[in-house]
Amino acid sequence: EHQTGFKTPGKIYFNDVNVVALKISNTRAMSKKSHRETPTIVKSSSYFMGKSLFKASFIFSIHDANDSFSFSGSLEKFWIAHLNSILKNSYLKVESGMVKKLVFHARANKYRARGTLKFFYNKLKVSLLKRRHRIKRDGAASFIANQFLKNDNPKRGRSLRLGYMHHRRTPYESMLKLIWKSFLSGIKTSVGL
Repeated sequence: EHQTGFKTPGKIYFNDVNVVALKISNTRAMSKKSHRETPTIVKSSSYFMGKSLFKASFIFSIHDANDSFSFSGSLEKFWIAHLNSILKNSYLKVESGMVKKLVFHARANKYRARGTLKFFYNKLKVSLLKRRHRIKRDGAASFIANQFLKNDNPKRGRSLRLGYMHHRRTPYESMLKLIWKSFLSGIKTSVGL
């Protein structure tokens, strides 16, 4: 997504993508009552940012009037600083942290997405960048941000802080944007934002 005021978009990529799709059809036979309850299923695996195994599944209720679907998946261990290429067009830079595992599940339709996200991580630290330069660290703002961020999830001796995914979809928003914004809301609630 290219943001206004930035010259280049952030970068996200997946390597070694494998996809299996089941029960796909465009024939009238699929509209018969006996087939209405048969969802289309898409399963994928890839390496997120070329580093971490990412698995995702999608179940689409093709004949649902609200375009309902669900998505779930997991992401294996990786350094959180690998996200800096995605965050390029923000005023945020990840300094340190390790994702131990991330697991998510959500239900969505043409109006919204809701779900939960389990984000196991430790030693998260960020820098806020100065608005004018976007390269120089804003020391005071970074210090304050790191005081509010939850550096570990779960904290030693405590239970996992669950992330809540929620995004209201605009009429012209793509399915991928709905998924991304939902995912981002889950991460934000996990880290204390």
